[in-house]
Amino acid sequence: MSYRRTPPVALDRFVAEFERQGLVVGVRSVLRTPLNYVDRRTTPRGVVHRLEWGYGKVVEVLDQDLTLDGASLSTRSKVLFHGDVVRAVTVTAAARGEYRLDIATRDLRWGWYSQIFHEADQGTVHLAEVELDPDGERARIVRVHTQDPNGRRGDNEHRGVTTVRLDRAQFGPAARELVKQAWLKERSGTDQDSAPVHALVKLRTGTFLDSRGDEVHFDYLTPHQLPAGSRVLMTATGIR
Repeated sequence: MSYRRTPPVALDRFVAEFERQGLVVGVRSVLRTPLNYVDRRTTPRGVVHRLEWGYGKVVEVLDQDLTLDGASLSTRSKVLFHGDVVRAVTVTAAARGEYRLDIATRDLRWGWYSQIFHEADQGTVHLAEVELDPDGERARIVRVHTQDPNGRRGDNEHRGVTTVRLDRAQFGPAARELVKQAWLKERSGTDQDSAPVHALVKLRTGTFLDSRGDEVHFDYLTPHQLPAGSRVLMTATGIR
C-alpha cells in the first residue's frame, strides 16, 4: 500500500492542510477526505498512530495526542484497528502550537478487522474458507464470512453479509495440525484435490487486542467444540 512508501507528516501540518478543506480547530469537523487508520508503532519520538488519506499521504499522531471519545487509546477498551475509516474529527489547540486529535465512535466506520473482532468478542464463531497444499501440510485462511452492515460489497442476494480477505489471518501450529488431520480424514480414499474447504474458526480476541490487531490468530473448531452460547454466521441460497 502507498503509506509504506510515503514519509509521514506531523499533526500540525495535517491541520494546516485540512484547514484549507474546511477543518475548524475546536469544532467537530466532517472530513472532505476521510482518514484510514493504518497502525500503531514505536518510533524514536515515542508511540505513534498512523492515518492515511488521499493517495499516500500519512499523518503520524503521538499516542498522547490522539483520543477516542475523549479517552486515551492506551487503555485496553479504546482501540483502533487497521482499515477503520474516520469521517470526522475534533482538533483542539494545546500549548506551544501543538494539537490534540479526538475521534468520536459515531464518526467511525469499522474496517473488516474491527468488524470481525467485535463479532468474535460477542461470541461469534466464524466460517472461513481455507486452502491447503496438495499434501495438506500448510493450511491458509483465505476468506472469512462476516456481516456487512454498511453494504460495502453491494451483494443484493445476501445483503448485509459478505466474505472478506484478511491478509494477516493465520492459524497457530496446533490449529494447522488439526485442520490438516480433518482435511486428510475428509479426503481419505477420494480423488478430490486441494480445493478450498470451509472450517469453523474462532479469533483469539485477547491476542488480537493485546497486539493492537497485528496478530490475527484463529483457532480451528469442530461443530462439537462450539462454546456454549456462541453463534455461527451462515447464509443460505434459495430453497429448492
